[in-house]
Amino acid sequence: MRFNSKELTHIVEQGVVDKEGILSMKYKPEGRIFKKEETYITRHCKLKGNLLFYYKNKESKNNRKSSSAPYLRTEPLGVLVLERCTIELDDEIDNAFIIVFEGDEPTYHFATRTETERDEWIQALHLSSYECLKMQLQSLREQIQAKTGRDPVSQPPPTETGMAFETQSGNANTNDEPAMEICLACEDLPNDSSANPPNPFIVIYTINPPQQQTWVQHSHTEVVEKTNSPQFLKTIGFGDSTGIDTNTRIKLTVYHVKERMTGTMSQMGQVIFTVQDVLTSHQMELALPLQGPDPVDCGTVKVMAWVNDTNISVPNGPADDCKNDKLKKSPCRRRSKRVDTLRPLYRGIITRTFRFDTSDGRVKLLVHEYMAEAKLAFDIPLQLIKLWIDEEKSMIDQIKNLGQLWSWYEKEQVTAIDLCATIVTEYTKTYNYMTSYLDTGHDIGNSIQS
Repeated sequence: MRFNSKELTHIVEQGVVDKEGILSMKYKPEGRIFKKEETYITRHCKLKGNLLFYYKNKESKNNRKSSSAPYLRTEPLGVLVLERCTIELDDEIDNAFIIVFEGDEPTYHFATRTETERDEWIQALHLSSYECLKMQLQSLREQIQAKTGRDPVSQPPPTETGMAFETQSGNANTNDEPAMEICLACEDLPNDSSANPPNPFIVIYTINPPQQQTWVQHSHTEVVEKTNSPQFLKTIGFGDSTGIDTNTRIKLTVYHVKERMTGTMSQMGQVIFTVQDVLTSHQMELALPLQGPDPVDCGTVKVMAWVNDTNISVPNGPADDCKNDKLKKSPCRRRSKRVDTLRPLYRGIITRTFRFDTSDGRVKLLVHEYMAEAKLAFDIPLQLIKLWIDEEKSMIDQIKNLGQLWSWYEKEQVTAIDLCATIVTEYTKTYNYMTSYLDTGHDIGNSIQS
């Protein structure tokens, strides 16, 4: 890869490196074409983060400040970025390993003097990549969430655009259908620095002044690849069954995702509006110009909204006071709350909405996805366990009422009573565990949170 040697040298010389030592690196002399002419040459290597630097040697006699002071070569011969690669054992020679990159990148062969050194280098190289650190972070988050019931990272940074981040939902923590939903689209987004169409991705933030002083991440869309005019399928919900605060300010930040695996992306622009702006607009649609970091045309964001709750009043215009209970009704998009028909038999209901275009540009096809946990999934097993407990207790009473028995039958009687008592104890433990699980409010919603 191309790099600025002075800047990389400055990086590796600052602070403490993660690992340093001598490695034998497979090398093919220039001009040689036969594989048998490849040989292993000793290189001094330093691992700093996910960068593996290799030098010709550790000391340079010409640049020593004194005869006794070691000097590390100021410029590395090369550096490997340890991303999208695997570390594997190599049986070509003893104590060897290889670094295999994805695609058509070359494979790098290394060897150490001992097996212990080889294993230490393999472990250090494996743990150095960003992908490995990201998996460790996700594992720790899941362990903490399993013990505490909540995600310790309540506001993940917007640069986390891996799959785990994309499956989050702004309404995943509520069983109520959102009072209002919006769908988003963009037009005329600029190309990236390579003159290729961008990979747009929108993060939605909200703030409720004056109670909140900082923007809070609310939700996000999916990534739409290679298009200047994306139409996002995922819809964003606001409010709940209690209503919606029309003073809520919404910020839409549009990003160009350069690399999905590492979450690398750049901001293209943003717009800010309020819930009231949407409700009072013509046909509940907004077309807002993106404000980018540079004073150039960044494209347009289109917002289309609809109200789910037929009991919510919609103001006719900006002059209406949104805090007044006597709000005038105006025609707007609404859909019936089908979730009400599910509540008698299901709990923990989670809804998501996706929008698709039709041949008629004025009509959008909305697909509603419902996920819920059947109440009978616990009710029926609990009733069965209760019946089994009663049967075992009845069996104990019958065995006790057999009257006087011979000594051999008395031993069998005691054994049978103990067996039934053990079964009752186990059934009772299971019954109490299931009832306590229900009392704590666990439902399917907890299992799909990131």
